[in-house]
This record gives sequence, C-alpha cells and structure tokens, in this order.
Amino acid sequence: MIMKLYSSRSKDDYSIHQCSFGGTAQSVVMLDYSEDVAALRGRLDEALKVLGADLEVGDCQHTSYLDVSIQGMWDAGNFGGKIPCRSIWSASGKRLAAALILDTS
Repeated sequence: MIMKLYSSRSKDDYSIHQCSFGGTAQSVVMLDYSEDVAALRGRLDEALKVLGADLEVGDCQHTSYLDVSIQGMWDAGNFGGKIPCRSIWSASGKRLAAALILDTS
C-alpha cells in the first residue's frame, strides 16, 4: 500500500494537511486564530475548494474542534461534529480558531 502525504499553507491564514492511502483520504484543515467569524468561514470555504470537498452536500464526514472563546463561532455554519475547546494550538505553538478533520474516502 502506498501512502501519500501533502501539506500546504495558504496566504489566507489556513493550512491543509492530508494523508491518503488505498481508497482513504484523511485531511486536516487548520484555521489561524481570528475573532472575525465571517472571515473564518471564508477561509474554510476556500480550503474546502482546494480539497474539492463540499460540507453542504455531505460528501465527507468531518469533526470540528472549535475555539468557543470566539464570539459566534459555535453557532457559525459549516462546522459539523462540533467539539468545544477553550483554545486550540498548532504543533508550532500558533493559536488556531478551528481544526477540522475530514474523511473523504
């Protein structure tokens, strides 16, 4: 079985990390911290376009870790399988607003 890893960072404050093997693709979308929920939704939509995923259509299962200290984040759309977090941090120590794990197999 061949495993492929992919990682990229946008200029728009999000990153995508993906691992694919066999017929399975696991992706992680990480949104940099911001208190502007509309901007965060825009970043999420852009990241999903890069992945070719559409959460509205339901073509992938996902879990969302959300920083609930951001006013309105919990009620924002497009975040399914919500897990509330006081704060979220990347491995490099950068604060995140959300981390979504998507299964597009």
